[in-house]
Amino acid sequence: MRYVVVIVTIVCLAFTVCSLASQDGEPKKGWDAFEWSKLLQQQEESGRAYLRFLKVPTLNCGVYALRKGETDGQIPHRQDEMYYVVEGQGRFTVGGADLEVKPGSILYVKAGVEHRFYDITEDVKLLVFFSAAAG
Repeated sequence: MRYVVVIVTIVCLAFTVCSLASQDGEPKKGWDAFEWSKLLQQQEESGRAYLRFLKVPTLNCGVYALRKGETDGQIPHRQDEMYYVVEGQGRFTVGGADLEVKPGSILYVKAGVEHRFYDITEDVKLLVFFSAAAG
């Protein structure tokens, strides 16, 4: 339970500060701050399901949005990954498990493990954290 509290605290801190990353996703002064509503707006305006908003040597972060009924076409990644479900509902399959996801769900996926969201019953908005690529 302590780990969940730490993760949620980190996510909340990322939402509460107030400047945006530079165009390449690299922080300008060794730190940066983001507004969830502005990130969602950028993601929607991009026309893509995924918007990366931070890229540093050890971490990449993004917003991933899937609409009700949409198919998640992602394939396994080379990085460990965590999802925090901010909005919406659906199902998630990973490593033979089938999970319900809703606001507050936190999901970890090891690099190379097949996973995807499906049966999306309400538009899903996710905060995504990727570790640095292996090798």
